[in-house]
Amino acid sequence: MNACAVKPLGRPEVGADVDKLTEQVGELGPCRHENLLPLLGTSLQEGEHQDKICCVLTPLAVGASLALRIFPLPQSEVQPCLTHALSGRRLPWSDTLRILVQAGRGLAFLHAPDTETGKPGLLHGSVNPANILLDEHLNGRLSDAFLGRFNSAEASMHVSRQPMGFLDPAFARTGVYDTTTDGYGWGMTMLVALTGQNAMDTEWAEPDLVDRCDDALFGGDVTRCLALAEAQAGWPEKVILVLAGVIAGLLHRRKAVRISIPEACRRLQELMDAIGIPWGLRLPERARVCGFCLGTSNVRFGCQHAVCCTNCLGGLVRASAPLVCPVCQQLVKTIGIIQTQPE
Repeated sequence: MNACAVKPLGRPEVGADVDKLTEQVGELGPCRHENLLPLLGTSLQEGEHQDKICCVLTPLAVGASLALRIFPLPQSEVQPCLTHALSGRRLPWSDTLRILVQAGRGLAFLHAPDTETGKPGLLHGSVNPANILLDEHLNGRLSDAFLGRFNSAEASMHVSRQPMGFLDPAFARTGVYDTTTDGYGWGMTMLVALTGQNAMDTEWAEPDLVDRCDDALFGGDVTRCLALAEAQAGWPEKVILVLAGVIAGLLHRRKAVRISIPEACRRLQELMDAIGIPWGLRLPERARVCGFCLGTSNVRFGCQHAVCCTNCLGGLVRASAPLVCPVCQQLVKTIGIIQTQPE
């Protein structure tokens, strides 16, 4: 059995809302995407003060989080169950870019409603490097998608989940939380990954990262733009320029001119296609892992990738979007069930 993580959600001071939260989390359980951390189950537990606390069960992200890959912990503080303990080095820039794109694709899926499956459009509310979790093969999955809010009013009430430095200043001015607010968090995540710097100075001695990078992002100076990237990470110039352009489009002060998350994903995927870096799931050639729930796969697509299970297949087939292989991104035209040998 694969390792799992249990996360408590309810707190005593919001115990009255736990039943509603549990119902919402349960409704979102069947929603599957290869770049969202899947929800495996929920439970209600008695808290210390006889209140009910909602807990969720998810696969354990043994590759840790993107935050711990950008800012590695000392070896003595790393949990033994995390594979990133094997290396305290930063990820190669190509892996970082792939993970950023995967997180954006998961976010775009979360935002889009699907009338065929009944999936609502959701706002995440806390897009940042700590909520992009990695599996053992360093595939990026956006976590806490099951906490997404159905509308901007609900998202606004729970926006405190977003760390300082990743919260959209436009939200502070208007109180309106929408898809561009989530996009701002994703853009800041990309800026942190590109520069290797924290989004906010913890000592309050320097301006926020976005203010320090303002001229480079919005001033049109190519030299300053190239200087954004962390020197030791080895980011190629072409990648820096495209990535900086996408970041600027997501962080623009005027929400009306910001680019959409699907458009940002399209630009980055085109970049990766042009430089020959796959942006789909990375799995061993003969892996039998469902790319959607991380369980054991027993469905083989026509491309010969066995990366789905029958439990996930039903919802994926019913979805209005065409079914594509999460590894090679080819349109799935034929499906075969893998027969297991009796013991």
